[in-house]
Amino acid sequence: VENGRLVVTLLRIQFGIMKVNSHVDDDTEGATESAKSIRADIHEVRNKYGIIAPDAKCGLCQFPLLTKGFYLFPCHHYFHSNCLIQELVQQLPSHQRKRLEELVRSHSTVSGAEQSKKKEQIDDIVCADCIFCGDLMIRLVDEPFFTEEEYAEAQRSWS
Repeated sequence: VENGRLVVTLLRIQFGIMKVNSHVDDDTEGATESAKSIRADIHEVRNKYGIIAPDAKCGLCQFPLLTKGFYLFPCHHYFHSNCLIQELVQQLPSHQRKRLEELVRSHSTVSGAEQSKKKEQIDDIVCADCIFCGDLMIRLVDEPFFTEEEYAEAQRSWS
């Protein structure tokens, strides 16, 4: 009788392990499918293009866009790379700001595959959202355009 209980207990444990393994396989399969879908989306986005007028100007500095490297967002806002990075550094949360500054600094000190990897990481941060109409701007909508000091200075200059 003892051996019978032991066998039943072992069979229950084995069945439980099989159920857990089944769930793990399902989760792994789902994660694999999600990863494939994300890769396809990234590939699709990288192959998109936009048309820029020859007289287009950077949304930040208003100088001709085609004179330097630039970013074009799906919303049709476009910015020189350096202008966008300079603006983002002021707007990003501190952990992202530090990461972006470190990537920009180190990007010019490396070459080849390492430089391409750093550029890709910079692009991931910079291209996450348009600074004019993306989530970043929406989060900042309730912040004043001027600091207290800038406002006081503007009032003095108008007097």
